[in-house]
Amino acid sequence: MFVTLAAHWILALLSATGPQTGTQTSAPTGTETAADVFHSLELNQAFIEARRPELRDATDRETKTGALRLREPPVGTPKPDFDDPRSVVRFLLGVIESGTVYPTEGYFYFRFDLDGRRISGNLRFTSIADGVLHTGYFETGGADHTPGMPSKPGIGAVRTGTFGAEQGLTVVTEPSDEGETTHRVSLDGESATFVVPALYRARPASLKLRDGERFVSGVLDESGYALALIFNEHDPAFRFLLHPDLEPPETLTPIDHTHQNRVQLFIGTESGFVFIRDEAAGDRETVNGTDRETSRLALVGVDRARIMANDYFDGPFDQVPPDLALRPLLHAAYPYTRTASPVDEHGNFIGRESSRVAIAPYTAYASTDELTDAIGIAAVDEETARPDTASLILVLTREYQQDFVPPFWPEPDPRRSAGRPGARDAAGHSRATRRLELIRPLRRRPRHRRASFSSCPGWARPAPRVGSRAPAGTRTPR
Repeated sequence: MFVTLAAHWILALLSATGPQTGTQTSAPTGTETAADVFHSLELNQAFIEARRPELRDATDRETKTGALRLREPPVGTPKPDFDDPRSVVRFLLGVIESGTVYPTEGYFYFRFDLDGRRISGNLRFTSIADGVLHTGYFETGGADHTPGMPSKPGIGAVRTGTFGAEQGLTVVTEPSDEGETTHRVSLDGESATFVVPALYRARPASLKLRDGERFVSGVLDESGYALALIFNEHDPAFRFLLHPDLEPPETLTPIDHTHQNRVQLFIGTESGFVFIRDEAAGDRETVNGTDRETSRLALVGVDRARIMANDYFDGPFDQVPPDLALRPLLHAAYPYTRTASPVDEHGNFIGRESSRVAIAPYTAYASTDELTDAIGIAAVDEETARPDTASLILVLTREYQQDFVPPFWPEPDPRRSAGRPGARDAAGHSRATRRLELIRPLRRRPRHRRASFSSCPGWARPAPRVGSRAPAGTRTPR
């Protein structure tokens, strides 16, 4: 019923490259010029700015550093070669005069048509302070892709590249007083300016936290959603909350279900993101002379179809800022990261280059019925006669990796005939039997399992994002 563990390992290698704004044109296969490719170019920056009111309505939007400015390639400019990442980076630096890297994990997403194929990818700025730029891209769908809709299923050929001083890349970095940094990136005579802002990482002024919760970081997803990543120290787990001080990038509509008067679920009209109103975390405040109860919205569901489509609405697991000191929190939430798959300070797996723990505390749903069914069996608060919201959120945001124990083989025992297949120890146990004996004591029952939740899909599911993200420097593959 839910996305399999194997599927999530595969998805973690891909990049979110979904609906973007821009004009699309296509030419017959193999006949495009650089100008044709340019006119099909779509950039995530434009998509985010169209969805975020504070960016869309900014009076200095067109003149500020980092404003999206494009320039058409001169006649005779060679078009990019899919099999040559250098030519792709050179093409992008040639047609992008300036831009802003909004998503908080440092990806600048692009799409264009090339030789009758839809190419989706990114420039990765996580190592730009060291003078290194990564790129990754793949072919998906076709030139008839409809703007605003998920990419067609299926990922074709993938190409990646890493460029630094040895490859001729130069980077000039200028920090600003606002915390943002400006990078002038040059390769093969082409240059572009990119701004990496710190706009969405600060703690929201009106964020409400429960006892035992702590703010980790602000997150701006490639979908345009501004979120707050928090951590619950009492029940070690992460949560994504909707930014309380900024308007959502789309309309959130109530989900119709039989419990609509007891629990409020809202769904994004385009993204399919599902939020639950957490009134228990609210307070009372006076607004325009009226006393009212405040509350917060917690992300509890992401459409599985969008995850499989690998578009902008695949969830915020891939936009956690890369420079956060996360190791103590990851050890508490995901015990397997202590020894079975150790991580560094920022959540990168040690010994697995460019591979990072994916924080995904929400249900990957095929139908919103999976979320509303959980409401129907949730424990009821005796005072309010409503389902216990805190417990319901715990169920809907439970992650597989919170209880995950990776399978492993024990170290070979020289007393067991050099570990030959089928060899048995003195007690007559085979290696396979011994393996089960070693693993069994390490498996833990899901914490906070309650009888009222025993049949809840949240416990059968928890979305199995165990986690690998990327080979070198991309989300495509990550």
